[in-house]
Amino acid sequence: MLQSWRQMRSLWMSNCSVSFEACKLLAQKLPGLNVEVIDERAHPDTRPESCPVEKLYIYRTVSGRRFDTPGFVWIIAEDASLTPYSNGNCSLASA
Repeated sequence: MLQSWRQMRSLWMSNCSVSFEACKLLAQKLPGLNVEVIDERAHPDTRPESCPVEKLYIYRTVSGRRFDTPGFVWIIAEDASLTPYSNGNCSLASA
């Protein structure tokens, strides 16, 4: 399955069932891809890693990671830690 990612230029997913932990694992397994989590609700670390991300953008690039991301976009580094968040609640409380 991971080999098919190497042949794609990019993949955009919204309202998907991909967890933040899975995004981190993908970034670790395929360091040639940029994995961006887009979530306008809050930083993905504010809820358990098993919760799905709002949007996901995966792409290949020859110039490396971009540095012009808005505040609701997080680029996952290939050396990202897989320590689970201990809250246990996938929903965010209203502010």
